Amino acid sequence: MFEKARRQFLLKSLLFTSVPMWPTPIFARPRRNLLDPDRLRNFRIPQRKSIVRGNSRISYVDFGPPNGPTILYFHGWRGGYAAVLPREYILTDAGFRVLIPNRPGYDGSDLDLGKTARDAADMGRHLLDSLSIKQAIVLGTSGGGPAALAFADLYNGRTRALVLQCAVTRPWADLDHVPRIFQTEFADYKAGRMSKGQFVEMMGNKLSELQSKDLVELLKISVGKRLANVQNDPAFAEFFRTLARGDSPNNKHGEINDVMEIFLSGSEYFTGNNIKCPTWIIHDTEDPFVTHHHAAHAHATIRGSRLVGADGGHFIWLGSESVKLKSERVPFLRRV
Repeated sequence: MFEKARRQFLLKSLLFTSVPMWPTPIFARPRRNLLDPDRLRNFRIPQRKSIVRGNSRISYVDFGPPNGPTILYFHGWRGGYAAVLPREYILTDAGFRVLIPNRPGYDGSDLDLGKTARDAADMGRHLLDSLSIKQAIVLGTSGGGPAALAFADLYNGRTRALVLQCAVTRPWADLDHVPRIFQTEFADYKAGRMSKGQFVEMMGNKLSELQSKDLVELLKISVGKRLANVQNDPAFAEFFRTLARGDSPNNKHGEINDVMEIFLSGSEYFTGNNIKCPTWIIHDTEDPFVTHHHAAHAHATIRGSRLVGADGGHFIWLGSESVKLKSERVPFLRRV
């Protein structure tokens, strides 16, 4: 059943690969937005690099000024660095060097590097060691939140600052922690009415059903009530094309591992007392995929952290408040 669930999940969970390409409405455009559609359209992913730890390979990209302050960036669920890098050109424009390793099981990084958030954090530490980088700003987006938190927890002396963007900050223990679309199935799983493998299979089935019937509802999985904000952003279409271009079947082992061993792990990713660095959190209260409970948990647990809002659902790079990633995030990073 477990292997069947893995295969069906990979075949059917096409949330970010079949991208609805509606034209952007000409009315109600936001007064401001973050991303330039032309920059997204013409963005070229830099050549992938790799290092070896033991018998395992770590695949990563190194982008931006080589002497700039380093950001160790943990990507989210699905897509790896190829999906996330185009939308983060703001960071390299501001003079930061961005290192994005593909987490274990994602394209080019071996799953035997480890299955837990702490293993992913240790992979990041090894990458910094190999490049003789003593300290870095650590950034976790979405499903990369657990690895970023684990890094700041384990290696607080090497963490200049922590940024959490629409990030998972605790395991799926209660309904409030789970994407809203999966909460009914999760309740059955927690009640013992289905196994972990069956729950993963049901996730894939549900996404597949939506994909075949209603692309608007499929998009709402991630943006919810913010659909109009997202569609009205001039970068809407190009943003989703970058997601599609970043998808790869070579990510499959990492995608499944994220759900099975990290989101459903039952083990907390950090303790607030160990994270002593400046921390900046951005999250939309209406995010239906990584609910705002994750941001509230991190904000309440990490002393001195700052929490700011967004209005693009799970896609904080869209909507009028997306400009905070430039107007507030960049100055924060320059101060640390």
